[in-house]
Amino acid sequence: MNTTDTKEKKLLSEKDPAGDRGRNEDESSGMPAAKKNTKPRSKSPSIERFDQLLRSVYSGEFKRSTLNKKELAAMCSNPLPTEVERKKLLGLAQSDLSLDRTRQLMLLGLRVEGAITGKIGDFAREVLLQHPLFQTDSLAGVLRNLPESATEEKAISALLSQEIGSVPWPEQNTAMTKSQFTKCKSNAVHCLLMVFRATRSLSINRIMQCLNLKLWAPADRRHNSEQDKLFVLISTRDPVAASLIFGLLESAAYEQQRRAENALRSKERAEERVADLERQIANVGRKLEEAEVTAKSIQKELVAATQSHVIETIHWKDDYEKLRGQMRRRMKEELELLDEGLHALHREPPKVHVMIDHAERAIDGLKREMERLRESE
Repeated sequence: MNTTDTKEKKLLSEKDPAGDRGRNEDESSGMPAAKKNTKPRSKSPSIERFDQLLRSVYSGEFKRSTLNKKELAAMCSNPLPTEVERKKLLGLAQSDLSLDRTRQLMLLGLRVEGAITGKIGDFAREVLLQHPLFQTDSLAGVLRNLPESATEEKAISALLSQEIGSVPWPEQNTAMTKSQFTKCKSNAVHCLLMVFRATRSLSINRIMQCLNLKLWAPADRRHNSEQDKLFVLISTRDPVAASLIFGLLESAAYEQQRRAENALRSKERAEERVADLERQIANVGRKLEEAEVTAKSIQKELVAATQSHVIETIHWKDDYEKLRGQMRRRMKEELELLDEGLHALHREPPKVHVMIDHAERAIDGLKREMERLRESE
């Protein structure tokens, strides 16, 4: 190497030491130096109207995952698209056969608040209603939130069970590859779960359960060995999602453990209650046996008392009839005496001695009857 070359390299390293250090690091690692990207990164346009947001998303210009407050305020203050403009926007969304843009739009609706969230959800459901995957009556009923619509599992199964050849694709559509169709159905499931979140208030745990049952678990079947599972775990590129899922599962496990402990305590209390009830039942059984013995004894006494009462009633009735007959005879005799005495008094001249005699005889007869009644008591 000559002196001139050495000087030129020295000057270059002094002008750009960081670049020279980067090149040295690439050379030492055996990796080719990365080419400097001189093309500036395109920024997502600032959004002022709702129709502008939809055009930006479906044209691929919108790259962000949320909207700022200024944009939300501008969209709320500006008028919504007319019916004609809305039909044009739905026509633009028809080109999103993979549902990548619709999924992006619905994810954006999760990150914003206010009236825009509902507007995004309504438009996304209209897009899904015109998509070839959602042309069955059951899936259309789910998107329209009909009362008799299918459950979450049945709706997702209806989506995933469709074959690429049976889907009514538009005539101008180029054929999808198998992997593209799989990605399309995965996007459709994600969109459908976000619809369920809005219309049925589906919980995060329930959404995760559906995702695991219909998308994650089937994809994990090929990772049977512990080495495969470890490889997937270590090579994941989305630590936030992995941490979120782990946190949800940990919370669910803690909740299940708490419920299991509560159930165990409830079981112990129930067993104690059962044992106490069994003791009470045994005690009641003994008292019942004693009561049955007492009841039989009382029954015998009652039968005897009833029979005695019947006999005494007959005797009392007989005595009453006898007494009644005797009293009637006595009253008749005494009344006849008094009647004769009164008749004697009415004669001219009155025969007072006859009245006195009959009255004394009547009084004596009544006194004897009264004395006999006292003796018979």
